[in-house]
Amino acid sequence: MMSKISFIGAGKVAHSLSKALAGQEYKIDCIVSRSIHSAKALANQFENCRFSTEYSEALFSEIIFISVNDEQIESTAQTVYNLNIDLTGKIFIHLSGAQNSDSIKILKERNASVASLHIMQTFPSKKAVEIKNILTAAEADDKTFPLIFNLAKSIGLKPFRISSEGKIYYHLAGVFASNMLVSEYSNAENMFAQSWEGDIFPAQLLKPIMERTLNNLAEKGTAASLSGPVERGDFKTIENHIIALKDNKLIKLNYISGSLNLLEISFKKGSVDREKYKTIQNYLKTELKKCISEFQT
Repeated sequence: MMSKISFIGAGKVAHSLSKALAGQEYKIDCIVSRSIHSAKALANQFENCRFSTEYSEALFSEIIFISVNDEQIESTAQTVYNLNIDLTGKIFIHLSGAQNSDSIKILKERNASVASLHIMQTFPSKKAVEIKNILTAAEADDKTFPLIFNLAKSIGLKPFRISSEGKIYYHLAGVFASNMLVSEYSNAENMFAQSWEGDIFPAQLLKPIMERTLNNLAEKGTAASLSGPVERGDFKTIENHIIALKDNKLIKLNYISGSLNLLEISFKKGSVDREKYKTIQNYLKTELKKCISEFQT
């Protein structure tokens, strides 16, 4: 018999995960959302799937995914708790990367099992994203973890266990790898816009070097993938960069903080000797103090 799954929340992740689960040994039974239109739109993608704005409708399933924004997870669990329904045999799984299962632990008082599952992938829209072979952090107690692990494996994910305490650092890794990458790409676009007025799009210039860097990181590791002025200990170029950024305070701040990090990697790598390391570090720290003071005025 197929296990029934419901989703509370019809956002971006729900669209991809529900599609992956459907057709396995699971039936997408109900979609609940504060917006009836969002609930219906997702429910209509599955045969005989109900939709509602009432959380109680999700509780006819054995597995309930809480797929809402992070700041709504705890209040969602509280709303379910307030229904005063015995939840024995129910498993609630939230999909946040930053929060652990403690955010829904109140449901244990209604005899439910709780867990968190986070897919290390970006979901920019409600268009379903392929999630097979993606590493996925699973967090649960010893009794519930095997169920979460097997569920993830059944749809082609690559689950691994993460501790409750380590969850926030895991999420930060994803933020730096994806969200901050978008920030740095935006900086690169801005710089290119100041250098060129022709018909070359930024992606034409930047995509090849970004792809090569990512490939190098995957194949060779951090230190061996680093190149550029900091890695060479090229003080003059670093200085010229910061001068050029004098009217772009936020980008300059990003450049300085990033360069300090790259300098540490370069020194450990051995491409920058101690003398150059100290010279560049002192210069960057001085410029960092200036930059911070600019934001305070």
